Amino acid sequence: MAQQAFNYLSKQASAALKGKFEKLYDDEATNYLREMKNVEGRKCTVTTVGQLLDVEAIHALLETRSLLQVKRLKEKQNSMKNISKKNFINSVAALDIVKTDHDHGKLLIYKIFVKKLNSGSIKCTRI
Repeated sequence: MAQQAFNYLSKQASAALKGKFEKLYDDEATNYLREMKNVEGRKCTVTTVGQLLDVEAIHALLETRSLLQVKRLKEKQNSMKNISKKNFINSVAALDIVKTDHDHGKLLIYKIFVKKLNSGSIKCTRI
């Protein structure tokens, strides 16, 4: 399953790196990949523990982590042109792919949580 998720993320990341954003606008799960080229310049704005309770700060942190992992994995794949895609996925970058997919999944679950929170389906008195 991680391989399938990586294949999809890889296609979307390739589109983002080539500037083909029309594919990304339709997909809510991967539209954050549009920022892949600018991820290296992002700075963390969290300076206190209290700011970690901010919904937007958490979203930015999860998004940046996922972006960095996808970008580094794509760069690793592009630098190893002499290795087949199957070998790259199954042996060379298998652990990195699983970690990237887990972080992407965390971001998706968090997006769903925030959407439900904003719609009023979930009631939290402290947020």
